[in-house]
Amino acid sequence: MKTKIITLLFLISYFMPQTMFGANLKFLPNGDNNKFIIETGKTISEEFQLINTSNSKTESVSISFVDGFHTHDGFIAYKLPTEEQKNIGSWTSVDENNNIITLETGEEKTINYKISIPNHATPGSYIGGISILNVKKDQNLKQTGGVVNTRNVYKFIVTIPGEIITDINWSNFRHEHQNEHINLIIDSENKGNTIIKSEGKILIKNKLNNQEESIKINSINLIPNSKTSHNFNFKKDFIANYEITANIKNYEYKAMEDEYELINEESFNTSFYVIPWELITLIVLMITLTILTIVFIHIKNALLRYNSITYHAKHDQSIGDIATEHNINWKKLAKINKLKAPYNLHPDQKILIPKKWLKK
Repeated sequence: MKTKIITLLFLISYFMPQTMFGANLKFLPNGDNNKFIIETGKTISEEFQLINTSNSKTESVSISFVDGFHTHDGFIAYKLPTEEQKNIGSWTSVDENNNIITLETGEEKTINYKISIPNHATPGSYIGGISILNVKKDQNLKQTGGVVNTRNVYKFIVTIPGEIITDINWSNFRHEHQNEHINLIIDSENKGNTIIKSEGKILIKNKLNNQEESIKINSINLIPNSKTSHNFNFKKDFIANYEITANIKNYEYKAMEDEYELINEESFNTSFYVIPWELITLIVLMITLTILTIVFIHIKNALLRYNSITYHAKHDQSIGDIATEHNINWKKLAKINKLKAPYNLHPDQKILIPKKWLKK
């Protein structure tokens, strides 16, 4: 029988004196320390406590250290323990024979771990986390042998002192139409070695009705050597001429001071029209109909001129006189002969009279 695995992932992206992992496990860091400054070639030792608060259940957890990374929409997530770790996940280890910890009911254990920075590590700030995986049988899945994996991650930052490189770039502000909404997209790339926090506001104006709205850009953490795209949605008007401005402030994380410092402000603009396909189709149909009408009239008049008799105007004779003589409308006669106001004729001028208009 195959075992069915269900993984529930909870990412803790803020720092608390204590954190409940599931119903029975409590996580206690060593004070409020979640930011470390470590030089290359150095090792530090840290610890945290795990407490089984249950009165009846034994809890087993797997402890790993993992790298942080950016998701496609700009949020910070964490690698799985089975994935390749390139920084914090490979620099950190538990001081145990293995990383499986068993806690009896009510038991508290101190977990010691080390962070060792290799000599070749690049200066800068890195985001990672302590991954705690609680595996237990699910009573509701006895027949299938189901297992529920609850994973929690406690985030921390390691800064390696050295040359600070600040190189943040926002670019390619664009949009996509999505049914009733507009999706605004802007790319960011942090080529430096420090953590950048960006925030700001997107101003949206429909110049056809002067309606305005705004979208707040909440704090976005951009980890070093990362590139991602950020998406913002708003409901579009039926017809619009949009003028959109994104104002972004970039803050650099200062590890020594443990604070963020404003480094620059950027603005980006884009503009576009929103015209529904139904309206475009109607306009195309109207233009097509107008062209066909003009072509039809042109062909009709050409045929009338082709099937005409030629009349030579007499001295002091007007187009009205000729029309009255042949009992036809003078305006139609002037038009078929391409005459323009004041419709003067000279003696012996040729006037075409369609045979169709003559009295039988």
